[in-house]
Parts: sequence; structure tokens; C-alpha cells
Amino acid sequence: MNNTNNKTKRHFNVIDILILLALLAIAAFAANYIVNDMFSKELAEVEYILRLDGVSENDIMRLSDGDPVFANASGTTLGTIREITQTEYKKAIYNAQTGRFVYTAIPGKYTVHLRVNAVCTRKDHQYLIGDYRISAGTSPDILLPFLLDRAEIISVKPILQNSLSDTGAPENLSAPKEVTE
Repeated sequence: MNNTNNKTKRHFNVIDILILLALLAIAAFAANYIVNDMFSKELAEVEYILRLDGVSENDIMRLSDGDPVFANASGTTLGTIREITQTEYKKAIYNAQTGRFVYTAIPGKYTVHLRVNAVCTRKDHQYLIGDYRISAGTSPDILLPFLLDRAEIISVKPILQNSLSDTGAPENLSAPKEVTE
């Protein structure tokens, strides 16, 4: 016979505990995402030095002040060139006579330093442009109209808002105080 007076008691089992833990983890992740991503971002203008190694003399003429620097994969603008300087490109080459590596200037090749200004998102003490991190020692995948051996960011510094002139351009580009991260 059916016993309708008998109340069945529900006990917590392993599945119920796992569901509760999963819901708690989702709630904690959502709260962390909202607090860290929505409120900790701020825009910052930075100046960084991009070193290009192994650029030919003819290709240097293809760069000019005011040109944008693009990311290779996405076409994201990584800033605007403000100044271009060049030096001889030196590379460590093995000398068989001495049995050592010697830094030798490579004829027709130059190291080009680009001073680039960019507006970045500052988050967790990092500067980001989209998914690209702007930090000293990183090698961004950039798109240029010529071939080169290597590109590397060698220094990054924030541009303080009170150091801007009334035209919006930084006043002293020739003598930066470099800060490496």
C-alpha cells in the first residue's frame, strides 16, 4: 500500500555540494571581473622608444614623423611616430682568427629608433592597446612597408598631462627621462 503520511527527508549529497560550490565560484568570478575590469581601467598617454634593427638605408626614407605604427595581425594603431633617429647596425659575428664574437657594423643596414606617442589603457600597472602590451623588452608584431631583422620596445614613459603644451604636443621630446618596466 501507499503510505502518504510518511514524509521523505531530503539529505545533501555530493552532487548538491558540487553544484553549490560551482555557483559560489561563478559568483566570485563575476564579482572579481566587474571590480577589476570595469573600474580599474584608465586612459594614459605614453611615449615609447621602438628599436628597429637591420633596416636598409632606402627603407629609412619611407618613414616620416606623424606616420602611424600598426600592429601586424589586427591593424590596430600602436601610436604615432614623433621622432626618427638612426645609427649603424652592429651584429655579433664570429671571427675565426680570434675565435671570438666581434660586434661588426653591417654595411647598408641601420638601427632605427622611433619615438612613438600612444594613448593606452592603464590596467594593473600595465599599458595596453587592445590586446597589445606596451612594455620595455617586448617585441610587438608591427606592420611596416619593409623588412627588418627585429623590432623591440626599449623604454616606456607616461606623458604627464601638465607637460603638454597648448597645442597638445609634448614640449620636450629631445631629452626624455626614460623609465623601463
